[in-house]
Amino acid sequence: MLRLLLVDDNVDDHFLIARELQREFSELQLEAVTETTNLVQILERGKFDLVITDYRLRWSDGLTVLREIKAHNPDCPVIMFTDSGNQEVAVEAMKSGLDDYLTKSPKHYSQLPMVVRSVLDRVQHTTEQKLMEDALHQSEERLRLALSAAQMGIWDWDFQTNQTTWTENNERIFGLSPGSFNGTYEAFFELVHPDDRNMVNQAISRSLEQRSNYRLEHRIVRPDGSTRWIVSNGEVLLDKTGHPVRFVGTTIDITERKEAELGLQQLTATLEQQVRERTARLEQTLEFEATLRRITDKVRDSLDESQILQTAVQELGIGLGINSCNAALYDLDKGISTICYEYNPSLFPMKGHISHLSEFPEIYQPLLRGELMQFCNLINNPFRGRVSMLACPMFIEHEVLGDLWLVVDKEYGFKKQELRLVQQVANHCAIALRQARLYQAAQAQVEELEKLNQLKDDFLSTVSHELRTPVSNMKMAIRMLKLMPNGERADRYWKILETECDREAMLVNDLLDLQQLETSSNFDISIESVCLQEWLPSVIAPFKARAQEHQQQLTIDISSDLPLLVVEPNRLERVLAELLNNACKYTPGKGGIVFKVCRNAASHLIQFTVQNQAEIPETELPHIFEKFYRIPNADPWKQGGTGLGLALVKKLVEQMGGEIAVKSQNGWTAFEVNLQHSG
Repeated sequence: MLRLLLVDDNVDDHFLIARELQREFSELQLEAVTETTNLVQILERGKFDLVITDYRLRWSDGLTVLREIKAHNPDCPVIMFTDSGNQEVAVEAMKSGLDDYLTKSPKHYSQLPMVVRSVLDRVQHTTEQKLMEDALHQSEERLRLALSAAQMGIWDWDFQTNQTTWTENNERIFGLSPGSFNGTYEAFFELVHPDDRNMVNQAISRSLEQRSNYRLEHRIVRPDGSTRWIVSNGEVLLDKTGHPVRFVGTTIDITERKEAELGLQQLTATLEQQVRERTARLEQTLEFEATLRRITDKVRDSLDESQILQTAVQELGIGLGINSCNAALYDLDKGISTICYEYNPSLFPMKGHISHLSEFPEIYQPLLRGELMQFCNLINNPFRGRVSMLACPMFIEHEVLGDLWLVVDKEYGFKKQELRLVQQVANHCAIALRQARLYQAAQAQVEELEKLNQLKDDFLSTVSHELRTPVSNMKMAIRMLKLMPNGERADRYWKILETECDREAMLVNDLLDLQQLETSSNFDISIESVCLQEWLPSVIAPFKARAQEHQQQLTIDISSDLPLLVVEPNRLERVLAELLNNACKYTPGKGGIVFKVCRNAASHLIQFTVQNQAEIPETELPHIFEKFYRIPNADPWKQGGTGLGLALVKKLVEQMGGEIAVKSQNGWTAFEVNLQHSG
């Protein structure tokens, strides 16, 4: 489709021109302009392949129209109709950008299609040529940019003149200003890095001798002292006889690539090292996990403290390959740490060593807070020397049960994985120790309950026996009184009946009193000021006769300076009577009994001591104040008892604000009651 604009204000001419053009161009879009306003609007609206304008217009002239057209579209071709013989107008119009002209007359209209086609062909040729020139210019510019971007230069060594030509870019690569290279091989060789000169010489000589292509990477030193890497590619050009005449090639600055390669090599080496380290860490992690699993499997279901801790220190010592490892348990009440188990003790055995926590606060305070401690000793240890140590607490529920100590060489620093493993082992040990101790406590409770149950059974058996015996005696006495209501024998039976009734009443009273003391704090008491020197003889008298009857030696020592004692007399009498009764009951014939009362002025105490020549086994001492407890095989006179006496005594002493203690050694047992006096 040919788009054509016709600027002509003559309708007839317009018709003729259109007819001629339509005959030649089948696809023609013709638009006409008859006034200036329409011309500007049409030029601004669309782009035309060709414009035909008349020189003579009513509203303007052809040169003005030509300039308007070129102002809007400089590349649009224009043909102008001129008057015959008006060559000056045509020349002026050609200077303003007119492409061709034609004399305006009906006889010349037939030539218009030929002129249009000629102008279009010429414009197309001009356009193509311009495009080719633009493309060549762009290609050259791209080559220049490519050479510059690639940091590439070109060199040409002419052997006939022994001159080398460098492009500006080649000079820039070598750090020279444009045009400053003097063209000699020696000048080039001076710029080669001294360590690479021999290699460059050999490579160039080999290429020339073998007529082979040249390629070499080497370093150059610029005039400013900086070192660059280049790669040179060259080709030997030969004459007809096969002799080298020229040596041409390129130079590329590959410094960035070389630095990148070096960086890549370093990065590769770093990555390989990281992979090796990570693989080693992974392998170590797997080993640590296996160690942790072994320890967990062994200690998880164990209820034996020794097995738990010995397993932990041994597995840690072997798994970490350390010099020594030990486990210590804390006694927070005493403030001590005792090493109970250790691995590799042959170097410096520490088992049984006790440390006082207060003597090393810088170590044990963090451990008591559940914190890990890693340090080395500054002073040379006589056993260990200079070593690094790690202490990890066995911590559970805000309580530290003990710690694990690891000893290694002085230059060693524990890694995070090792610290995590030790902490996990310590945590598992703490849990296992807690379970073991809970189990031991439960077992102790079970044993205690079994023992209490046995004591209950014994008590019931004893009480039933003790209750039944007086009843049986009373029944026997009543039966005999029925047979013999009078006489000497009757008096004896009445005495038996009275004694057994008292015995029965005493047993029941003991039970009731003990129950009342344990369950209630409110008692009706009658406190009096007692003169012990006057009051005690009546309490002791019954036991003098009893000791004499059993051939026992009763010694009485009452201090003469005893002050008045404000006390409930009946309770004190009951305490002393029970202690003297036990002394008589458990002392064999010809054995000694000592009753002593003295004053301790410094502490304002009156001390009552009852000693008898009979020893209580050490294992039984903690239990003698328990209810229903009776020492096995300790009743030489077979008088029996309920096991309530000493329990009742302890409660009564405490009610009076005193203390009672017992010692048994060297064949003697001593009960000591201390009561506070006001004087």
